[in-house]
Amino acid sequence: MSGGSLVESLGFRASSPAIESAFASQFLHWNVFHLLGNMLFVVVAGAAVEIALGWWRYLVVYLMGGLFGTLFHWAFFNSASNSGILVGASACVASCIGFSAIRYARKSVPLSNRVQVPVLAVIVVWAALQIVGMFFRLGDNAGATGFAAHLGGLVFGLAMSLVFRATESAELDASHERLMSAEASAPDAALVAAQAILDQAPEDPLAIAKAADAAQVIGDRTREIQYRLKQTPLPVERLAVLGALNSIPALDRMKLASSSDAAAKIALLKSVAAEASPERPNAILELILIEPDGGWKEILAKEFALHPTMDIARSRGLV
Repeated sequence: MSGGSLVESLGFRASSPAIESAFASQFLHWNVFHLLGNMLFVVVAGAAVEIALGWWRYLVVYLMGGLFGTLFHWAFFNSASNSGILVGASACVASCIGFSAIRYARKSVPLSNRVQVPVLAVIVVWAALQIVGMFFRLGDNAGATGFAAHLGGLVFGLAMSLVFRATESAELDASHERLMSAEASAPDAALVAAQAILDQAPEDPLAIAKAADAAQVIGDRTREIQYRLKQTPLPVERLAVLGALNSIPALDRMKLASSSDAAAKIALLKSVAAEASPERPNAILELILIEPDGGWKEILAKEFALHPTMDIARSRGLV
């Protein structure tokens, strides 16, 4: 949004602060170029934060960072007789930059085909420029240049990197990269790298999948089953090949069968029908519907003649 009248009425003034203007000013810009410049940074830095955190945590970093930046600006310029008008999403963007400084500290930005600079180094230089700009302007009543707001947003983003454990996520990313490199090297190395991740993050889906695949290549059936049973969704057909479906409780297999494709459903039902459990007659009844000539009617009639499931089969005309 741009336009002089809106900026005058809703822009934030440190000399006469208002909550509504502190919020509204984040969505106002002096002109189209001001707006496009900020939105370019939102596309880059904001998208990186949303990918890392999801949409609602991203909004916390973005919107609250903007408000904190406005508060920071007010703290420095509230005594100025003419503090100017503060508008723009720069503090919101700075908050995203602050978070990204920690979350993506291990990443690099290419300056040329041969030169890459760490993201953290680029952001440190940017922060230094904001500090210089802010103190250079302290003696100027036109305090609405936004350097203090930028720094406030940056500080908030850094704080949110602690709240949302950005360092742990960055380390996990690095571990995933090592895992992918190990997988390209040898299955034994991949298994070791995957297990190292699982020791720290037992539910990590990539590490579980890669560990299972590596164990399969090596031929370690026991460890493959261990990992396959942790995958989501469960790889039913592979577990059937491994003869490990009975590792899943019978009732859970029945529930899983109701949402599985045809091949997986049959494998699950047959595994339940092959063992003595309270769910066995129910599995046999389901198999009668799928394979009417598979001999399941005879099994149900012979072994469960007095069971309520037999009554259901008769009422449906299945036996």
